Amino acid sequence: MPNPTLSPPAPSELLTARDVAVMLKFCPRQIWKMAAMGALPGPIRLTPRAPRWRRSEIMGHIDALANLRKQ
Repeated sequence: MPNPTLSPPAPSELLTARDVAVMLKFCPRQIWKMAAMGALPGPIRLTPRAPRWRRSEIMGHIDALANLRKQ
């Protein structure tokens, strides 16, 4: 039986600022600065104290930046 902890993450998975920071190798504060500048998609606010980013939006943003580099 496959180990569920090793399965790939779902594209609709919601991430905290810390999760995004780990993915991009930045600190969480930098994630907030980048989102405020428009360099990253902004978070979805589930509640005022629970901002989350969609994994698919972060990955799509990275792919778009990679495509710009190829041109």
